[in-house]
Amino acid sequence: MEGFEVNVIKGFSQTLQKFRPGVLTEVVGSHLERAGSSVAELFSVMGGFGYEGFNLEVQRHGFGDRLKLSKAQVGNTTDDVVWLHSESFLCDRLRQWMV
Repeated sequence: MEGFEVNVIKGFSQTLQKFRPGVLTEVVGSHLERAGSSVAELFSVMGGFGYEGFNLEVQRHGFGDRLKLSKAQVGNTTDDVVWLHSESFLCDRLRQWMV
């Protein structure tokens, strides 16, 4: 989407409200600004739909990798953020990886 994440999310607002799917976005400030948006607006729009952002990271764990989800905030994000609705089954299923 290269910065147009906010526009796309607004475009499928009914789907977000009805089904509460997990959403994965890039959060790159320069891309969002180039498209006339901002990181703060992305967080505001997603929060308005009842979503919370989690930084998506992969950590080395023994001989493999392990998923790590940490609370994302404006000014403290990785490039990839998973957005979860608190009433979604995904939130419960992914809770073991949240820190």
